Amino acid sequence: MNDKYIDYFYVIPDLGVQGSLEVRKFGTVEKAVAEYNALPKDKPKALGITNTDVRTGSLDFVQCKDGVNLLQRDHKRLPSWDNREVYRAVEYMKENIELVERLDIRFITPEYDTLFYLPDGEAITRHYPDGSTRDAICHACPDGYHFRLGYNTFHICEFAELCRKQGITIEPKNPLPGVELNTYEIYQVRNLDNCDYAFRSYAEAGSKLNAKHYCFVYAGMLGESLQLENLYRLHNLDDRPLPYGMHALSVSDVVIRNEKGNSTAYYVDDFGFKEIPGFADRLKEERIRQGVKICHER
Repeated sequence: MNDKYIDYFYVIPDLGVQGSLEVRKFGTVEKAVAEYNALPKDKPKALGITNTDVRTGSLDFVQCKDGVNLLQRDHKRLPSWDNREVYRAVEYMKENIELVERLDIRFITPEYDTLFYLPDGEAITRHYPDGSTRDAICHACPDGYHFRLGYNTFHICEFAELCRKQGITIEPKNPLPGVELNTYEIYQVRNLDNCDYAFRSYAEAGSKLNAKHYCFVYAGMLGESLQLENLYRLHNLDDRPLPYGMHALSVSDVVIRNEKGNSTAYYVDDFGFKEIPGFADRLKEERIRQGVKICHER
């Protein structure tokens, strides 16, 4: 096993060149920084690191744009990169390059659970209940709690509550590899006349449980604080999310939790929830058949 995380440092003299980029490799951060500083600022240049992971990865840590050296923060969003060896290299860069640190926007749930960080000037994708998507560039405010989206300025919690209220899920337009966002979906019986177990317990549904009886009604972001019991309370409040598009969460409804790349379906029972193995895939297939895309489906 290789205990050394950093394989080599690299400098790219011109990020805007047509065709293949020139990449200069260095064994130490000192030599890489010296080379980077020696290059003129009239071209977009970069200083980065390549690691020794099984799946080798590279990240730019400094980029020069319009004559300004910007410290990138992508490594903060990838746990494997946020280590002591990288930290020491970044500290040397901060001390020996005239830098402007790029601001991040923290996207959260209304419970203040962190979902992801988005660098200033990058875009998010918003997924709407009807399957449509919209991209928007976001700009950070210096206070760390507000950001601009289009002509509007939002507090990060205000935006989280707005998304929840309207059943909007979000993700970076250009997510980093390996970053998984957790969401949940709610499905309800779409035709009460054709389903004799609507609003009945899982024991009464039994073998009659069929994905074709259900339609997708809601999707939301899933933070660590939002467990099944919290979801039930949330979607039974007087001011519950998307009240005009669904009834309060009730017996026979199905909740899907999409976590760490896995999807699990739960039947809302008389008391608590009943896990239904394999039912999440069947519901999502039916949702596609009905013409509504799955959250974060590309």
